[in-house]
Amino acid sequence: MCSSDLRNLMLEPLMALASLVLAFFMAPLATLGMVAGLPLVILPVTLLGKKVRRRSKKSMGELGASVQNLTQMFQGIRTVKAFRAEERELDAFQQSNVRFVRESMRMVRALALTNSWTLVLTHAGLGAVILLVGYLTVNGFGAFASGGGGMVAFFVLLAQVYRSEEH
Repeated sequence: MCSSDLRNLMLEPLMALASLVLAFFMAPLATLGMVAGLPLVILPVTLLGKKVRRRSKKSMGELGASVQNLTQMFQGIRTVKAFRAEERELDAFQQSNVRFVRESMRMVRALALTNSWTLVLTHAGLGAVILLVGYLTVNGFGAFASGGGGMVAFFVLLAQVYRSEEH
């Protein structure tokens, strides 16, 4: 299991790089267009990822405070009952829980925003590459001069790059 994972850790990036190099030799303009568009996807996702991590940290902090509040209440249950402070302790726990839910929802919204931007930008980039390759094929440039075969090979190589990045 470990050796298989280690092999994949080394093999997958090499396969992606090899596929990208082959795609570049087939269609330099289309490949450069795709690679040039990567920062347009990476930058927003990186910025939104930081927001998700910050929200997640706050959410976990609020969960910790809520659990701590509950633990202290149960440990001091005799004292709480002696001073008839059940209502006050319950209110404090509910407020702590509300803060946790609020921070969790903020984290979930940030995560959903990150996922949706990634999806939109990835599909827009793929659409742009398809349009560019279609244009190059129709006008007979480079590897696409022979027609659909070069275009299919190019997209198979791009699919290999994408598959390698998924793992």
